[in-house]
Order: sequence, then C-alpha cells, then structure tokens
Amino acid sequence: MIIARQHRGSTAIELPLMLWFLMVLILFPLLNLGSCCVRSYYFFQATHNAALQAAKARSFQVSGTPLDPSSMVVATNVANGIAGQWPGVNITTVTTFIVQTDINNGTETTFTARLAVPANTVSNLYQIRVRCQGSVEPLIPFNLGFFGAIPGLTGNIPLDMNDQNAVENTQGLTR
Repeated sequence: MIIARQHRGSTAIELPLMLWFLMVLILFPLLNLGSCCVRSYYFFQATHNAALQAAKARSFQVSGTPLDPSSMVVATNVANGIAGQWPGVNITTVTTFIVQTDINNGTETTFTARLAVPANTVSNLYQIRVRCQGSVEPLIPFNLGFFGAIPGLTGNIPLDMNDQNAVENTQGLTR
C-alpha cells in the first residue's frame, strides 16, 4: 500500500526558518555594513574639514589667543567636534603635519613641528596634512560566538584617514 504524501502546510513550517535565515544572516549584516559606510563618510568629513580649517590658521604650533588658535589646535577641535555630532564615530588621535613639496623634483618632506627656517615659497609648496585615527561602530553589534571577530558585524571597524590642503599663511609655519 502506497501512502500519498501531502504537501499542504509545509510552507507554514518552513516560513519561520526562512525568515530567521533572511533576517539574521542577510538583512542585519547588510544593515550594519550600510551604517558603517555612512559613519565612515562622517569620519572622512571630520578629517577633511579639520585639514581645511587647519590650513587657514595663522600659526602652526603656537596659539596666539583663544580667538586665534594654531593649526594643531584647530585640527583637533574641528575633527572631534564633527565626530562628536554622530553616534558611532570615534576619533582617538588627530595628528597635524606640515608637508613641504619641492616644485622642481616633487620630493615631499613632512614636519610634525613648526619650521625652523621661514618658508621658501619660490621653490616649495606647503600644505597642512591632518591624520585622524579611530573607529566606526556597527548599528547592531552581534555577539554570537559562531561568527568570530568580524569588523563591522561583531565589532568596530578601525579607520586611519589623511587629508591635506594648501597653507594660506606660509609665514605662520615658523610659529
């Protein structure tokens, strides 16, 4: 005697399993990836605006007054101020450099402190480079053991971004 197998009701049993699969293994990781991409953009904007504002400062290292801060102070304040507006964007280190580029051969020299001699604008170009280090957090962090350590899914994504702009006041690079 052959018993016919009925397929009625099998969808009702499989649907919760498929929904769990789609939500946990596909939708939530994609949501986390998208939020990390958006937060990475805000991290870049913090770095870019810090370099832009630091290049406009009148001095590189020594602040004149609270109303006239140095490039180093401006870069740190701007980067941390912008990152502080967005949850999940963390900047831990802001470093400001002077980049001197020789016009004739394109050689770059990087200084972490003010220039010892006045800037030579005839043979060199001068830029301010800001380097921000930190991380961005996923929107919904997973703490499931079988995933392991996956940046952007189970933990933060470490970032290291640089941006630079031309110096507006080259005489201030010695201060």
